[in-house]
Amino acid sequence: MALLALKACQQRKALPSPQEEVLYDVECFYARHPDSALQILDTLHIEALSQKERAHYCLLKAQALSLIDFTDTEADSLLQVAEDYFSSHDEKYFEALTYYARSRIALLNGSDEKTVTELALRTLHCIEACQHVDEQLLRCSDDDEQTIIGTFRSQIQMRLSAFYSSTGFVEESIHYAKLADQFYAEHDATRQRIKPSFILGNNYLELEEYDSCMMYIENGRRFAEASHDTVEGAYYYVLANLYYMTQFDYGKYDSETERLQLLHQAVAMSRKGLQTLGKKDTHSALAYKSLLNHSLCSGYYELQQYDSAIYFGHQTEALLGHDLVETETYKYLLLSYLAQGDVENAQRYADLYFENAEEFDFVGKEVAEVNDEYEKNLALQRLHDEQQMKRMRLYLLISALMLALLAVVFVSYRHRKEKQIETLRLQEEKLRLQKDYDAKERLSSEALKTRMQNIYKEQNDNLYLRLINEFNAVYPNALAELKNKHPELTETEQAICLLSFFSFRVKEIAYILDLKENTVSKSRLSIKKKTGLENPAEVVRPFIGWPRASGNSCNQIRGGKYSRRCG
Repeated sequence: MALLALKACQQRKALPSPQEEVLYDVECFYARHPDSALQILDTLHIEALSQKERAHYCLLKAQALSLIDFTDTEADSLLQVAEDYFSSHDEKYFEALTYYARSRIALLNGSDEKTVTELALRTLHCIEACQHVDEQLLRCSDDDEQTIIGTFRSQIQMRLSAFYSSTGFVEESIHYAKLADQFYAEHDATRQRIKPSFILGNNYLELEEYDSCMMYIENGRRFAEASHDTVEGAYYYVLANLYYMTQFDYGKYDSETERLQLLHQAVAMSRKGLQTLGKKDTHSALAYKSLLNHSLCSGYYELQQYDSAIYFGHQTEALLGHDLVETETYKYLLLSYLAQGDVENAQRYADLYFENAEEFDFVGKEVAEVNDEYEKNLALQRLHDEQQMKRMRLYLLISALMLALLAVVFVSYRHRKEKQIETLRLQEEKLRLQKDYDAKERLSSEALKTRMQNIYKEQNDNLYLRLINEFNAVYPNALAELKNKHPELTETEQAICLLSFFSFRVKEIAYILDLKENTVSKSRLSIKKKTGLENPAEVVRPFIGWPRASGNSCNQIRGGKYSRRCG
């Protein structure tokens, strides 16, 4: 009997240590109260912990730290300790938790796509290989073992789906979202089905499969209503607006009536979304309000209701927090103010737009090749112009020598009377030139500005040619000095500097140079970066002086970008 009792004692499962009990207690509430979790974990003596307990301790502390401050570098070293133990002791559930924490921190810290994807896929691989969870973890949930594993697996699948959706891998996003939605459907998890439904709706919208798109976003709205989740339900209106605006943007209409109908439906959906959110001010509610106000700003702009577009643009501006929404809102405010003729506000939002836009255009390989070819042709053209100028100087020198020789012969064989006549003629010519010089000297910069503004108002053909000829008539060497001093400026940027000096506005410069206003604004920003001067007019000012030599103004610009205007 004694032997049997001893054997029974040996087979009895060892009770968890007090430290292990504390760790599993923290496991149950650290996500809701990370501060309290850290305080309790700090009371434990690390030296007294077993290897597994120490790994569990490091995992819990890293998870709690990341919830408070995801930039805390201590979390990385803690997770490394947890990963080293759990990966080598076939603890698949805890190993998956470790990779999941790593992927979350990497995503929040803005790590590259490859790193985040690899960590998420490694998490999924671990949980798919997981057959059971620690018995102590079951006390943190009312679910059974397989449901806990399945819930965690679906959570990872949703993270992968959201990540793939945001990076343009639509098919992969749909695959993981459907897997998660299938699990939630089997377990009647209505609230959990909201997010995959909306992700699937958004993905099918990207694929232009509009029937599937509307079916899933309607499912999301229905699940949100069943869960009484007003805030998540508001995202239905964000997607519904996007549904109509996508068809509008891609021209999925056959008439002007259908076009206007799509715009009105998009606007109506955004208004309903704002009405649904009411005064809610949670993080998600404010994000959805920002998206809905931005949608109304763009929708009313397309409807040419510029006052409404500006109103909702300013509403969005007060809720900004998303880079893309911020940049797009500034663009529509800029366009709306331009449509109303409010140049001052339009310029203000143009500056904000270009400050926030990381890229003005998505330049592809073909465009890059065209730019390279243009630069090559420009270099060849400059070389040709230099050779032409050298030949011209040589011809002028030979001509001057021949004229000098003829003049000597002419003077030698002419009578004194003819010399007197020639002298008189030279004196008259000198007097005429002196009068022309005095007249040009009296022409001030302000007078020239007035003259150029009058030329602009006439709106004649070859407007830029007339303006540049007027300028070169007074300052024949200024343009050449500008090019020598600032060779980094393109011909367009030099022209913009010159026109800015004469107080032409962005809209007027765009008309004169036959450019878009957006292009002029970007060129002004480029001039600022290249020269370090706030105002392009300041680039021209150092080269303005009284005329020192005459020249053919058209020759000075022939061969450049605006040579067609020299006619």
